[in-house]
Amino acid sequence: MKKDEERLQVIENMKQATRNHTFNKKVEPSDHVVTKEEREKVILKYDNRKKKLRNKAKTIVARSIVDSLTEFINLNTEIKGIENITNIKTGAIITSNHFSKVDNTIIRYLMHKIGKKRKFDIIVQECNIFMPGSLGWLLKNNRTIPINKDHKYIASNFEPTLEKLFDKKHFVLIYPEEEMWFNYKKPRPGKIGAYHYACKYNVPIIPCFIEMQNTDKIGDDGF
Repeated sequence: MKKDEERLQVIENMKQATRNHTFNKKVEPSDHVVTKEEREKVILKYDNRKKKLRNKAKTIVARSIVDSLTEFINLNTEIKGIENITNIKTGAIITSNHFSKVDNTIIRYLMHKIGKKRKFDIIVQECNIFMPGSLGWLLKNNRTIPINKDHKYIASNFEPTLEKLFDKKHFVLIYPEEEMWFNYKKPRPGKIGAYHYACKYNVPIIPCFIEMQNTDKIGDDGF
């Protein structure tokens, strides 16, 4: 499917999902479908905490690149309410709407502002771990943690990772809307997962909403 045709299909999928009130439905037709074999080989054994030396090295490089991109992308980003979270002494869960492959840079920009540059992690759908190209490499190596509904993975890898991160006072971004809807400007109903884990690990929720503004300026993402 060509890029323009795929984007039109995504728009139609969002319209249909909106009509059906299925606001957490997948709308990207080209998303990778993770097989049982891939889950067992890659996801169940995924180095969520980047404990292996090779993965640590990749993370240092990837984080340096993304931190620089974050500052550039968000030259015109305005953050409101930052004073409400500067005194949090524990770990925390951040929630946000999800409309772009790079919208996490906005939350990352917020983390830069409050001194959490090195203690920020992102929960992503497991299909993203198989994303090809440079963006895929950056995503995999930038302290991202895959999630799925496999009970074995959740119990043996995902939840122990979250517990360790919160013990070290990390801030973890979870998208409660579950799926990315490209350039969708309205809030969507959230799944309960983020709030469940906030209760389970006794950490606060930091609710964020990213607002886009139309702009004609080249290089201005309008955040």
